Amino acid sequence: MNKLHYGCWIPLAIFLAVPWGALLHADPAQACEIEVEDPDDPWDQDDDEAEGDGEDCELVEADDDDEDATARTARKMASDVVRTCQGDVLRGTVKSIEADGNLRLAGGQYKGDVVVSVASLSRIAFNGGSEEKGTDELIMTNGDRLLGTVRAITDGEVVMESEAVGSVKVPRKVAAFLSIGRGKTMLAGDFTSSGSIEPWKAVGKWAFSAGGLASARGSDCSLAAKLEQKEAVTFIANVAGDADEGPECTLALHVRDASSYGSGSIYATVGDGMYQICTATDDDGTTSVANGPLETQDDQWTLRFAYDPAARKAGLWLNGTQLCEAAASAKLPNGQYVMLVPIGRCTVSSVRVMRGIVPPSEPGRIGQDEMDVIDLSNRDRISASAITMADGAFGVKTPFGELKLQADSVSSIVFRKMGREEPVQSRNNVRVSAGGSTLTLQLRELTADHLTGASQCCGSVKLRRAKLTAIWFGGSQTPTRISRKKPADDFDF
Repeated sequence: MNKLHYGCWIPLAIFLAVPWGALLHADPAQACEIEVEDPDDPWDQDDDEAEGDGEDCELVEADDDDEDATARTARKMASDVVRTCQGDVLRGTVKSIEADGNLRLAGGQYKGDVVVSVASLSRIAFNGGSEEKGTDELIMTNGDRLLGTVRAITDGEVVMESEAVGSVKVPRKVAAFLSIGRGKTMLAGDFTSSGSIEPWKAVGKWAFSAGGLASARGSDCSLAAKLEQKEAVTFIANVAGDADEGPECTLALHVRDASSYGSGSIYATVGDGMYQICTATDDDGTTSVANGPLETQDDQWTLRFAYDPAARKAGLWLNGTQLCEAAASAKLPNGQYVMLVPIGRCTVSSVRVMRGIVPPSEPGRIGQDEMDVIDLSNRDRISASAITMADGAFGVKTPFGELKLQADSVSSIVFRKMGREEPVQSRNNVRVSAGGSTLTLQLRELTADHLTGASQCCGSVKLRRAKLTAIWFGGSQTPTRISRKKPADDFDF
């Protein structure tokens, strides 16, 4: 009898490791749930192209009149989506992530649970994760965010209460920035990387990645949100360029319709070594309001573009520095949309619109070495040697004495730079999005009710499963994409 060479066992082991039972017993009616092309499904027609080139995809909204397409989309999106580092896609219900490092996935198309090693995962998008109702947001030195309600501030910690995480004590040494009353001033909030971009509408080729929403090179793309603008607003966007070039984009306010940012709008274009603010006239002409050279080596930008229709004044900031303040020559009509248009390829990690003129107060940009900085709702700014909070009131020590401030009079706090610490990142960390919060964790376990893990900023945490929207794993190198067919009535620039 001939002996098998040792190397023959390797392909045999691979053959036995594949969950053939789950695949061979799949329900044919649901086979497309594991990314098998359905020729009758218009949402799947571009999947091979989008996934195959590894570069870009189309992410746009469905045609409301196409009931069949809408129903198919609902069926697809009403499940958890698991993606591996190799590009495999599995849909179903994530039952658990166990302490032994395995994920269990169930679905009608599988016979029994599908078991996947966590080490091979890129990302999980959870179906049904709900947004937080809190109005305060704490940003930590490693970029983690807690959305909820601030309950107390002491010399050593900030206490936040969140529907997703419960009560969390965050050491002051990792607290960078606290926004108070977010719900009072936020007009159009961030999209979430779980796949929901409301209230924003994306047109053109975009791809979700761990860094945000990436536009495709050479593609006409835009992000727009419907928002009536009768009063002053501030458009804030965090954008980054690719490896070859810095970011370049246009932020537009007072846009009349979603087809173009011309005809009565005011917009700022930043990139390629310059900035410019223009107003667009009804005859498709433009009037330059301000322009100048752009002197920055940063490849990640926080752009703020503000306009006050009563004063007819516009302001533009880049990474905490005001580039210009300018006056529009004519009164603009009330706007109906705000819009971001990338020029070239860039990644948008955050977009939001705030009520009023909101100057920069981002962590690390404005902040003193030995003093905390408090921005008040009336736009006053106070430097404080000590800040405490209890029972809805702030106690503030300043060089001129002590103040008592009610919570509704405080807009934000930038904590002092001295003593700040940034936790060391590990490849074994995962980033978890839940209820509008984003935390970096050492993942321990996921059950039907909770996700448990350890955070270097917050200690041991337990997140409600019902609030989970996404998990990104350290081995992820490939952006996650959602591919949808572009309706005929969508617009291009």
